[in-house]
Amino acid sequence: MRGLKVKLGAAVASVFLAASVFGGAAFGADSVPFGLNETRTYPIQIYATTGGYTPDVTRPLTPNGNIKANLSRTSGVRIRVCDAYGSVLSYPKACYNGTTTVFMNNYGGQISTRPEAQAINASHSLQGTWTYRFP
Repeated sequence: MRGLKVKLGAAVASVFLAASVFGGAAFGADSVPFGLNETRTYPIQIYATTGGYTPDVTRPLTPNGNIKANLSRTSGVRIRVCDAYGSVLSYPKACYNGTTTVFMNNYGGQISTRPEAQAINASHSLQGTWTYRFP
């Protein structure tokens, strides 16, 4: 009887371990970074107009992290960063082709950021990526 309890306990422990390992791997792709010295790249999903700022997706940013715009084939945009509630966190920065740092989190804590773009000359769809750096 004692041998059966030991074997049953070992089987339950192995099932629990496997479930926690595979569950963690599935969760890891969507987890929020908390200062893990990593970089993530997201596609820019904005159609910039000359009339006002168009927001992209809101994402968290850790303290001392930064956001870079990696633009290709654009005629020029102004990019600013707001928080999740729409409060402006950075001055608009003119960006053209190439990579430009558009925001650095010097607020001392994790914040939700939402890049916004406004076309300088003509309305167009932005092509490129956002690079979020989590130190």
